Amino acid sequence: MSAVKKVKRLDGHPEIVVGGLACVEIASFLAMSAGIFLLFCMMFPKGGCVYIMTNKMHTVFYTGVSSDITGRVWQHKNKFYPNSYTARYNCDKLVYYAFYPRIEEAIAVENALKGGNRKNKIKLVNSMNPQWRDLYDDLIRE
Repeated sequence: MSAVKKVKRLDGHPEIVVGGLACVEIASFLAMSAGIFLLFCMMFPKGGCVYIMTNKMHTVFYTGVSSDITGRVWQHKNKFYPNSYTARYNCDKLVYYAFYPRIEEAIAVENALKGGNRKNKIKLVNSMNPQWRDLYDDLIRE
């Protein structure tokens, strides 16, 4: 554990020193670290997945977006939110997903899919998953 001391600077003002570093130096280091972290986040933004869930009979569709698709699909399958749309209509089968490097792109695609009609969603699922298998097991193996 570092020693904390209260000392007087040459100009007579008090200063706190922790482990040999003045608090001003520590604050400067933290600000620089925060700047580097922010730059890192801007250079490597977190992506997201657009996905479609359906029920056993494929009569109901749910389109969603998530940066953690495995966790989110697990929530749908286990009715983690019992009053949600997917829980009420038993949408527990993942039939489509697509990854986008930026979450903003994924959100835009999700909005376009939600605004589209049922026939387009069926075409999209058929293009990736013609047997309409539950893709969750494949997803967690990746």
